[in-house]
Formats: sequence, C-alpha cells, structure tokens
Amino acid sequence: MAELPAVLGKPFQAGLERYCRIEPPLRKEELKELNALLLSKGTLNTSKAKCIGKDRKPTGPFSASAANAKGDHTGSSMFGSWLRDNCIIAWGLFYTDPEGAGAEDSVACISSIAKFLLTYQSHKMELVINGLKDVKGPEKTWMDRPHIRFIGETGLEDPKWYNHKQNDALGYFMWARTQLAWHKKLPFNGEHLKLMGQLFDYLRAIESWVDLDGGHWEEHSAVHASSIGPPLAAVKLFKKVAARDGFLPPCKSDTLDVL
Repeated sequence: MAELPAVLGKPFQAGLERYCRIEPPLRKEELKELNALLLSKGTLNTSKAKCIGKDRKPTGPFSASAANAKGDHTGSSMFGSWLRDNCIIAWGLFYTDPEGAGAEDSVACISSIAKFLLTYQSHKMELVINGLKDVKGPEKTWMDRPHIRFIGETGLEDPKWYNHKQNDALGYFMWARTQLAWHKKLPFNGEHLKLMGQLFDYLRAIESWVDLDGGHWEEHSAVHASSIGPPLAAVKLFKKVAARDGFLPPCKSDTLDVL
C-alpha cells in the first residue's frame, strides 16, 4: 500500500484498533463484532441528534450536534439542521431498516424538510424561475437562494447570513424524497409534486450544471461535481417514478431532459 497518500494512524479508541485497517477487508464476523461494539457504546443511537420541539417530542429532522443534558440543542453553534446531512441520515435509516422504526424516522425527516421548503422557500424559487431575482451574483444574493439549513426544533428559517449556494443539498433532498416515493414509503402528494417541480425548474433557471456554488464541503465558488451528481440522480429516478405511477412531471415540459 506504499502508493497511498497517507497511512492509518491508531484510533483514539483502543477497542477499535483491530478493525482499523486497509487490508485485508473486514470479515463478516468482524463486521458483526464491530456493529455490536458500536451499539453497546451508543454510537449508532441517532435519537440523541433528533430535534425536539416545545412539546418535548421529535420534530422530524436531526441537528448537527447531539442534545445536551436538557435534551435540546441550545447553546451549540451547530444547532441547525442541514438538508444535506439530514437527507443522508434519512436514506441510511431507511436503507438499514426499511420496514421498521428507521423507515418511520426517515419519512418524518424528509417530510419536515419538505414542509420547511414549501412554507419558506417556494416563493424564492418562483422569483428565480420567472426571472425576477438573480441569485448568481455576489455574496448578498446567496441568502436569496433556497436555504439549505433551518431551525429543526421549530421548522423556521434561520435569518442569520449563511452561504446557501449549495445545489448538492437541494439535490440530496430531491433524491431522498424520490427514493421514498419509489419504494412506496412516502408516495408523492400534490404539494410535494409541486415542490419537486419548483426545484427542477429552479435548478434549470440557474443552470446548475455550470453554476459556481460552494459544493459539498462549502468551499470556494466553482462548478463542483458534488453539486451535479445528486440532482442528476434525482432527475433520473423521478422520471422512473413518474412513468410507473402515471403522472406528468410538474415542471416545464422539457426541464427534466434539460437537466
């Protein structure tokens, strides 16, 4: 493995050392041991990151930081719910537990994001789609884009300035939402179809395939592969769902092909 750019150092947790290697691959028995170890330590307990509302019940999304001793996320600089992170978590929960609590948490998470977008972001996309707002300009225009982070405990928009120029986050939501529809865990209703159509037309309006955004790692403005792949995957799967379920895509007639 001399050609690798780096070597693995010792893990901080000594109990993980035997599993931290490049070769040979972990055996099935070792994977079971590792899973049991992580479960015993609470590492795979996603409930700690669930956003909690005033009624002390989960609101659907996950926070970027674990809950404090009071069971909430106040006082943390990472209290927000990022669309990208939540959609990846939601997919993992569904994929590993498609008939159980994982799937239910996945549906709740994606539904909460859809509600946020429909309530607070749809009008922003319509302005861009209809040529009434230019969001491809300097930093001051970045807040005019659909927000890719929100306050998970309340479902409200976060008014603080942030770089929302991250098309991959929108793509991950579109893909995860369509996955749940494809697997018939969360069939599309009228509102969600409207939202999907707006997202497709918005990405077309900003020419997302050449849009200089922040990318998956929120870095310098450039054309990032990480921001092209998720929307493209969403388009391909959405076309399959539309064909299977017999509905017309709720966007301009050629938008999906353009994307």
